[in-house]
Amino acid sequence: MTVTNPISTVAPDLMMSKSEAIRKHAQLKNLHEVVCGLFLEMRDREGYKALGYDTFADYGKIEWGYSSSQTYRIAKAAEIALTVNSPLGELSETQLRPLSKIPPDQRQTVLDNAIASIEQNGSKLTAQVIREHVEEHQQRTKQAEQQLAETQSQISELAEQAARQKIEEKTKQIQEHLQANVETLVANVEKDYQAHLDAKDDQIMRLKAELNNLAENETTAMQAEKQRLLEEISQVLDLREKVQTENHINLIVLGLRSVTNTAKAEHDALVNLICNIERQSNEDISQALSDALIAVENLRYYLTHSIDKFKAG
Repeated sequence: MTVTNPISTVAPDLMMSKSEAIRKHAQLKNLHEVVCGLFLEMRDREGYKALGYDTFADYGKIEWGYSSSQTYRIAKAAEIALTVNSPLGELSETQLRPLSKIPPDQRQTVLDNAIASIEQNGSKLTAQVIREHVEEHQQRTKQAEQQLAETQSQISELAEQAARQKIEEKTKQIQEHLQANVETLVANVEKDYQAHLDAKDDQIMRLKAELNNLAENETTAMQAEKQRLLEEISQVLDLREKVQTENHINLIVLGLRSVTNTAKAEHDALVNLICNIERQSNEDISQALSDALIAVENLRYYLTHSIDKFKAG
């Protein structure tokens, strides 16, 4: 870059030499970097609050005479400056501002591309040059993202097709395997079922033969059992008749005992009456005879009724 030498208004003995000017310029750049770094630190660590300011904008306006937007732009420029390294030295706030529109990890690449372009053209690194490279980078990034999205979509579609094809092949294999297993299983089931039916037929034939044998044996056994039961019934009937006869005899004996006891009581009463007649007068004798006749009549009736009852029993 060509720099012209303007006409000096300073006395020759007071003018800086080129080496001194380069040294002072470097000191100013270093000082600017320190100031921007401190300014950023006051924002991030809220040093302005420690000084009694409510906002960072109030601190920039009162202490430095900056507007609110300028205060935040300077802090933002200092923040961006920490993410890039310029071979041309310190970049101004206006040069750094366009880099805020891209991620920090992409800023150095964009700045390097901008510096390479001005070196080829022999122009200056201005904010407009950096902005153009930022926009170009954003456009390329957008295109790359679109291509990446399309590629991912194609990859996903291919992967889905491959997965679908693989699933179909696997499904076909499984179906063939299941079909073979089902046919084998059906054949085994039919074979087992037929064997089961044959065994049941043999069992039925055997049971029928046993049933016929039981029927023949049952006929002979039932006849013998029937004869035995008839004999037992005859014995029971004979025993029942014998028991009834013994019970009847016992009742007769008990009846005769009762009649005998009653007749004896009536006889004793009659004897007492006769004895009393001998000791009584003629009038009393007539009454006693009458009572004796009644007693004799009662005894006769009781004996006759008891005999008829025994006959009927």
